[in-house]
Amino acid sequence: MRWPDGCPGLRRAAYSSRQGADLRACAGQRVGDADEAIEILWEIKRNYTVEEIADRASRVLVRAIDNGISRLRTHVDVDPIGGTCPAEGLIRTRDGFRDLIDVQIVAFPQEGIVKSPGTESLMRQVMKLGVDVVGGMPFNEASPADSRRHIEIVFAIAREFDADIDMHVDETDDPAARTLEVLAELTIANGWQGRVTAGHPVRWRATRETTPIM
Repeated sequence: MRWPDGCPGLRRAAYSSRQGADLRACAGQRVGDADEAIEILWEIKRNYTVEEIADRASRVLVRAIDNGISRLRTHVDVDPIGGTCPAEGLIRTRDGFRDLIDVQIVAFPQEGIVKSPGTESLMRQVMKLGVDVVGGMPFNEASPADSRRHIEIVFAIAREFDADIDMHVDETDDPAARTLEVLAELTIANGWQGRVTAGHPVRWRATRETTPIM
């Protein structure tokens, strides 16, 4: 699915519609620190149902359409915690709204790929189910070598399914982060120019005074 330039209507380039109502599920929870908050969210993810995800995503799309959005790209977590359930819910919603809004779903390995055994297989499963774009978050790995391997796996899956890539890169204030550079290198090496989106590169904020932005 490609979006040609010059199409009417508003575009929402990235949105996590699966998480559109997660805050409601957390209502009343008392959280001590970030690790505890993550544990609470993991427990919520373990108990997802396809119907619940589809219902929440449908409410998000209704609001988007009411506000003039005609094209939307949404990231869905893919990991052993939630399994394929979130993706199945979004696929159901996307297909149900097909005549009203153009939705692209990104398979997003929020918990990493190398450090999260089983995620690579789940990424392929959700692509087979009908997810549109292969996502990535390489900085959420244990080492630069694992981050590079993360990106290599994403390209392997994208080539297997002839899919575009949408990756969160250098999503950190660490000026030593270089996943954006690796992504650019592998984009050229794989001939995937024009098919890769790099988002959330907040590392530039930490280096903008000394590093030229090309």
